[in-house]
Amino acid sequence: MKKNRTKKLGKLGLIAVVLIACSVIASATLLTFFGKIETTVNIEQSVQIDGNNWNEAITHDLDGVGGCCYCFEHEIVNNGCQPIMLDWEIWANPNMDGITVSFIREPYLGSLDLSVLDGMAEYDDFDVYVDDILVYTYSATGGDEIWILHTVDLLPFEIPAAGTHTVKIDCIADEPWQYFDTYGQLGVDTIELYCELGTLCDSVDIGDTSSEAGHNLVGWGPVEPATSGGNWGGITDCRATWVTGDESWASVDLTCEESECDCDGIPIMEEPFELLPEETIEFCICYGFDMLIKPGTYTIKAKLIPTI
Repeated sequence: MKKNRTKKLGKLGLIAVVLIACSVIASATLLTFFGKIETTVNIEQSVQIDGNNWNEAITHDLDGVGGCCYCFEHEIVNNGCQPIMLDWEIWANPNMDGITVSFIREPYLGSLDLSVLDGMAEYDDFDVYVDDILVYTYSATGGDEIWILHTVDLLPFEIPAAGTHTVKIDCIADEPWQYFDTYGQLGVDTIELYCELGTLCDSVDIGDTSSEAGHNLVGWGPVEPATSGGNWGGITDCRATWVTGDESWASVDLTCEESECDCDGIPIMEEPFELLPEETIEFCICYGFDMLIKPGTYTIKAKLIPTI
């Protein structure tokens, strides 16, 4: 009896083993996840000086004299997608006694003077653009023909002065006046462009062909009043913006010369400053040395750091 019972238990055990094995095989065919994503990213540095990374030092070597100042050009670029606040950390070996470090930027455009004829209120409203930036709008008062000198403050627009700038005068009257096909639309005499230091960059006397030379005039009518007669506010020479289709605008190019780094330039970055995404700041780092500085070798370091 014991022998037969032992044999039956063996068969039951074998059946249990087979069932467990089948269960393992069945579960192994089920998904344990539904896919995966692997991303390999090569990260580049966001803020750079002269295109260099944080571990690439920019070096200058010079033979200086006490009482003098020396400048070097650089640029900071934000390649990132967010603005960042930055500041400078400056020190020297063996010390900073008798040394000043300043950051100087190129001057911006300071102002624009335009002499424009204000005759009839409904026809002499205009906008002014510099390099496609709207910088000024005027609503005409009408009445007698009077030449008005408009002084436009360009500093808020932070347009770097160096280079050639297109000044566009766009008459924004609802409709051209009835004699536009003879006289044009908006009379303009002189245009003067200044940098922010108050220096005259360039000017043109519209209607004086010798003054106009080299200024790339576009969209202007003939010289007046020599061509069509009329009063023109008593002016001796000018031109008017000309109507083409639904528009009446004219432009002229004025140029500010490139300026070199100068210790007497406009200081920037004396406090933490913000660098916007895709913004580039061109500047000069200038080293000034006191007349009484002790002769020797100085290593001056300026580190650009993020502020919190």
